[in-house]
Amino acid sequence: MEQEYMMLREEIVKLEEIINHTVTFFYAFIAGFLMFVVKQEDTILVLLSYIVLLPAYIMVLSKYEGIFRIGAYLKVYHEGEIFNWETRTMKLKRINHRNNYTFLSSAHFPFLFTNFFIAGIYILKIDYKVITQPYEVMKVAALIFLFVSVLVLCKKNRNLSVEFFVDKWERVKQMEGNEQ
Repeated sequence: MEQEYMMLREEIVKLEEIINHTVTFFYAFIAGFLMFVVKQEDTILVLLSYIVLLPAYIMVLSKYEGIFRIGAYLKVYHEGEIFNWETRTMKLKRINHRNNYTFLSSAHFPFLFTNFFIAGIYILKIDYKVITQPYEVMKVAALIFLFVSVLVLCKKNRNLSVEFFVDKWERVKQMEGNEQ
């Protein structure tokens, strides 16, 4: 039991490292790319930022989900007399209630910030004299779609936490108890 607990804690650390590396790479790439894009005429290049933003965001959300799933598993199956990290962390969150800003957690902030930044650059760079041309209309529609996609991902995953998975693991544990 103790070995499984320690291995899963190590897995959480590895997932956190992957998240940190992904966000660092994301910022470095986006910063460099947007410096190049600002000097270009065609606003379609601004939209290409989403080729990095969306996959990086989805990957980070996936890794956070893994961390929270493991944390909930540890709480349900391993915590008690020796280990109590997740239980105590959940109690601390109840005391230090911060749900007002859950949607701006560290999982979402870099991507929301960049989403608004990209949209801002696009709006500043757009040539309003030709905005009614089909090509320009398609680009604006693409921006709106991509911008909203990031917001939907954030809203859909805003409650991602250990608490979200605890109930699911408790039901699995109960099912296993019923099978025996």
